[in-house]
Amino acid sequence: MWSWIPTICMLIFGLLIVRHLRQARKRIAPQNPLQRSQKKTDRQLIQMLLMQSFVLGSTTTALSIGTLYISITNNLIVKNALEKAEDNYTTNVLNYIAIIGPCMSFYIFTLSSQLFRHELTNLFCWRTQVPNSETTNQGTTERK
Repeated sequence: MWSWIPTICMLIFGLLIVRHLRQARKRIAPQNPLQRSQKKTDRQLIQMLLMQSFVLGSTTTALSIGTLYISITNNLIVKNALEKAEDNYTTNVLNYIAIIGPCMSFYIFTLSSQLFRHELTNLFCWRTQVPNSETTNQGTTERK
């Protein structure tokens, strides 16, 4: 349960945010000609949210199941030093897998959303909009 509660909350609050954005757009501009692009944006936001929730849920579920299994077998079976070391190693590996889930958000967004990739390239290729010709102090015109 503790591994799925954050995932479910993230889904619920993310969907509520998308719903709020849609309602805000309707209040601001009820007859918007760019409605198709806004639907595309909403669809990509929801897709990113679902992908992130799935990855986070699956990585934390692996940790939950592994920890539950090790806890149950520790109480039922007397283990030697090698089996305890294996359980400790399994717990460490599952902890690393659970940490990877939240750290992969950037890669998930980059792979799942064209909107995110477009905004990312705009961020890295940031340019100011300069007119075609500009007069400098000497009175000459340079093209940028």
